[in-house]
Amino acid sequence: MDMFGNVYKVFDAVRVGFDIDGVLVDTHIQVSEEVQRVFKLKEVPVITSWDMKDSRLPKEVIDYMYKLLYDSAFLGGLVPDPELVEAVRHLCRKKEVHVVTSRKADSARETDTWLMKYYPGIKSLNMVRSKAPCVQSMALHAFVEDNPNYAAEIKFQVPMCAVYMPRISHNVGKNPRGVIVVKSTLEAVRLILGDK
Repeated sequence: MDMFGNVYKVFDAVRVGFDIDGVLVDTHIQVSEEVQRVFKLKEVPVITSWDMKDSRLPKEVIDYMYKLLYDSAFLGGLVPDPELVEAVRHLCRKKEVHVVTSRKADSARETDTWLMKYYPGIKSLNMVRSKAPCVQSMALHAFVEDNPNYAAEIKFQVPMCAVYMPRISHNVGKNPRGVIVVKSTLEAVRLILGDK
């Protein structure tokens, strides 16, 4: 189905999935800010777990970024945008909303506590190595993702659409074919709700 057909069908989605990092909370900017604070670096690019291997940053900085991404205390302190929180809570009252993340399972308790604090209507938290099979087994109709590689895989697992937001500047223009591209999670939520 072409992108425009997907846009029209996304309102019909009953079971919707979201990633956490970069989607329900802007993890990448907060990680970069913490790295700048700790290492006193003038500029740290906003980078993510899937592209750190290609970074020209020193190894100790990259190691620290990985540590932060999987540190339960750091994850527990992340604060999502209040407007997004309200929109997702509204979505949870209208649709069945699930989270599928590749966060490590040893942070499950903290991640669940964080989700219940900000997004109490979420039906399930799924911490998996590979998102696409999980999305397929859950029979989700739509999924919101910020990683172009995951979005490209997931688009084959959802009958209505995968929604991708290139929040990281160097990913702009790497839009997977057949995936709806939006500017923010808030825009994705509004699209799923059928709001303008």
